Amino acid sequence: MKRVLSIDGGGIRGIIPAIICKYIEEELLERRSISSLFDLIAGTSTGGILALGLVRDTAVNAADLVKFYEIKGPRIFSHPANAFVQMASPKYQHTRLDMALAEVFGNADFSGAHRRVLVTAYDVQLRRPRVFDSGKDRDLSMVEVALATSAAPTYFRPVKIANEVFVDGGVVANNPSSLAYAHARKLWPSEEILLLSLGTGTLSRPLLEEDIRKWGEMKWARPVIDCFMDGGSQITHDCLQKMTNPEHYLRLQGGLSELTERMDGASHKAILGLKAIAENIIDHNRKSLTDFVRLLEAAGRPLSVTITSPSPGATVPHGALLVQGLVKNYRNERMYAFTGNPGRYWPSQRIIPKGENWSANLHVGRGGTKATLTVAQVDEKLASYIDFYSSIASEHDYCGMPLSTLPSVLACNTVKM
Repeated sequence: MKRVLSIDGGGIRGIIPAIICKYIEEELLERRSISSLFDLIAGTSTGGILALGLVRDTAVNAADLVKFYEIKGPRIFSHPANAFVQMASPKYQHTRLDMALAEVFGNADFSGAHRRVLVTAYDVQLRRPRVFDSGKDRDLSMVEVALATSAAPTYFRPVKIANEVFVDGGVVANNPSSLAYAHARKLWPSEEILLLSLGTGTLSRPLLEEDIRKWGEMKWARPVIDCFMDGGSQITHDCLQKMTNPEHYLRLQGGLSELTERMDGASHKAILGLKAIAENIIDHNRKSLTDFVRLLEAAGRPLSVTITSPSPGATVPHGALLVQGLVKNYRNERMYAFTGNPGRYWPSQRIIPKGENWSANLHVGRGGTKATLTVAQVDEKLASYIDFYSSIASEHDYCGMPLSTLPSVLACNTVKM
């Protein structure tokens, strides 16, 4: 079972998921890093900054990320250009954002992230989404990736990296949950996926027909971006609710007010409002969040299998043999017991534990003086091969299933005959 964290975009509203992460670290993990719960973390825009902060080589704790929004946010979103200048230029100077991100990430390399991380942007020259992947992209700094994902159109200028020019990833995936889920399925096709998705608030203030009916390009410029991002985030959530096991997906989101909905609303009063929204999300989801974190912790513990009978070196009769053992942290993985050696194996039926106990029936043959007993975890393709072999072996005198080696060996011992 693999564990995924997804964090939405939303400018200063990133303080909402930052506070939720802080709560998880301080109240549920005894101040351990939240990144320890996940195998893959994805983020867009401000969520991309959070994701990078959580996985950098010397990870930033969530409390420091909350302070980043409290202290740096008002500076980044200060001194906007006047309305006339904004007609031809971005609203804010990019230098304040550059300096703030440089203080957080320093010279950290993107590929040095201690967890796999995905960060979205949009390539305006090739006109296509760009997913920065720490497992593949080399020669990039975390500052470069953070700037690319947070270059919100109309707010900041585009960011050039080598010969590519990027704007905010929220243009294509403000809620990167489906992207993260799809990547996880590709990386680990035989694994169940646990997905925690953290939002930055949903828009609730209506755009009244009498106000917007005469709006043109200038009036719609920023509201339409908000509509695209908010609508895309919500439809992603709706799709994941239908696609995933409800026990394996948790989305935490809250409603915004007129005071808190602006991506650049970084006044003291607005930040207090955003913090109140985060606390309200935590209060209303305390049990489900605690349960989900415990599920994430359990999923992070490796599957452990032991063979208790027969014990190593024991003498057993030829022919049919009952093998028994113990299992911990079983999560419906495909497990089989085998006898034989590389090149030729005789498998059992699939092992389905009862509690922490398992058993399997093997046939150790009628010749020889020793037998090797092995329990292995297999993928879906090999499981199908085993089931096919078993179905024809019962009707014919087969001499074992050809297989060069066993993947993911969990337990092994040798007995005498």
